Amino acid sequence: MPSSNGRLRASKTKPNYLLSILSVAMVLFMLGLFGLIVLHLNSLADFLKEKVEVIVELRDGSSEEDIAIVKDMVQEEKMVKQQTVRHVGKEEALKIMREDFAGATDIENLGLNPLYDAIIFNVNARHMDSRQLALLSDKLKDNDIVQAVFYEEKLVGSIVSNLRKMAFLALGLSLLFIFIAMALINNTIKLALYSNRFLIKNMELVGASWSFIRRPYIRKGVINGIYSGILATLGLGIILLLVWQQMPGFNIAAEWLTILLLMLSVIGIGALVSWWSTRRNVNRYLKMRLDDLY
Repeated sequence: MPSSNGRLRASKTKPNYLLSILSVAMVLFMLGLFGLIVLHLNSLADFLKEKVEVIVELRDGSSEEDIAIVKDMVQEEKMVKQQTVRHVGKEEALKIMREDFAGATDIENLGLNPLYDAIIFNVNARHMDSRQLALLSDKLKDNDIVQAVFYEEKLVGSIVSNLRKMAFLALGLSLLFIFIAMALINNTIKLALYSNRFLIKNMELVGASWSFIRRPYIRKGVINGIYSGILATLGLGIILLLVWQQMPGFNIAAEWLTILLLMLSVIGIGALVSWWSTRRNVNRYLKMRLDDLY
């Protein structure tokens, strides 16, 4: 019976490190996720730029030879992504429109095909700006076979103009998020150590030095911080895998070194903040009077 009571008292004074590890891991995961967004902001902008399609509409009755001439003309441009150049016939375009606007009776009842053959392509991100696209459009329109050139000019302009704003905003939010993460981790460790406040004070009363009292708690805190960082990086790895599957054109693997450094930083932050918070809170209980612990 006494041994049972002893185990019960020990369990009551043992900090709940499992909840602490999971809570810190969630905070580190959010911090790492935000870091991934900041680091890949330019890559994401380039990815979105290269998704903008340029449509070169050809005149009705263009022959296969005429279409090949325009297609070769487009492929000769350095700013064009060569692997994206394709010809879409008027019948294929009508089929796509019918699929996109299924149930629209006006399209279903069309007696004639009002669409035209078109050459569709994407542009490399570094060349995606309104001025260069306008020059390319004018050059293509000089060809008698080309009837019109279409692209989302406003979308291109908004992507380029908002990139700097997003970068400054992301920098400010990242600094704010680091302070929030430190505060949350500190409160989580503070709650975990709360049940051990009397044991910490009693060790001091029997003559133990502060460094001797702190040592096992700091060691445990650093190890738990590393565990939390590892859990957070596993979550980030799952997110990266999902992004890679859903956005195959977004080349994440090319920045593997940056991603690896970020994940190591997350683990390092978990260990460092846990060390700082554990040391701070143990010192806090050592400085308190015994009556104040109640």
